[in-house]
Amino acid sequence: MPASSTTREHVQRMLDEIQRNYNRRLTLGTLARTLRRQSAYLGRLFREEIGVTVHEYITCARMEYGLAHIRSGVKIEAVALESGYQSKKNFYRQFRRRFGMTPEAYRREHCQGAVANPAAAEPSRDPHNSTKESALSSRAARLAVGTGRAGERD
Repeated sequence: MPASSTTREHVQRMLDEIQRNYNRRLTLGTLARTLRRQSAYLGRLFREEIGVTVHEYITCARMEYGLAHIRSGVKIEAVALESGYQSKKNFYRQFRRRFGMTPEAYRREHCQGAVANPAAAEPSRDPHNSTKESALSSRAARLAVGTGRAGERD
């Protein structure tokens, strides 16, 4: 059954809020307070539309930000804090879970000098995670297109 425009609007507002504030303390509860809706309701809508929980999506957004900044040479501890993690330890745990190596190992393997082949900079990912990330991107993009907000940025 296709999602209603109200459902798409709620989920799009959640995506927008995550994009703006992924580096702050952000939970389903904080999103629910911001949108003035029940957290269980929003969590269900989000999972049905995007395919993962709000927490998984936030973690993915933080990891993608972190990966980009590690590639650009920013210190790992600064990346961890700027990504919204309270400690370097938690950032390392999530990074290792997602990419199969520590941030330093990733930097050593993929960021020595200029990268001649940008595809070589992609981490070796668990096929399950790669499929999930592709699904996340495509669902979020379809939602943005469906609401007329594709390409919108704050």
